[in-house]
Amino acid sequence: MITVDVPGLRLATELIEIRSFQAANDTPGEPVLRAVLTEILSYRNRILRELVTVVADLGGLVGYADHFGITPEDLHEDVHDTAGAQAAEVNNAGLEGQLSYLLHHYGIAKTRRLLDERAGNARA
Repeated sequence: MITVDVPGLRLATELIEIRSFQAANDTPGEPVLRAVLTEILSYRNRILRELVTVVADLGGLVGYADHFGITPEDLHEDVHDTAGAQAAEVNNAGLEGQLSYLLHHYGIAKTRRLLDERAGNARA
């Protein structure tokens, strides 16, 4: 059993045991089987390394951050910078982009109420 531990992620895999056998035509089959299984194991190991280096799920990222003692305050500025950049993109997309964003976040009823409020302010 190979076990790989990364904060927030645990991978375990069984090793494949290669045994000698004779092929149907009475020739040793081990070299061919060994070559095929070696290639399969090599591919599997590359995939495992990628899984270890790319922690894709939120739970894994939370565990990773916890492991290094990262707090919400440590990411506060990053979140503000990202949200500010996103807000600029949405606003630069014009009315349709803004309404699409609001609709996605608030739904039709609240977006409509916002429009009604803005229409009332515009008339005043």
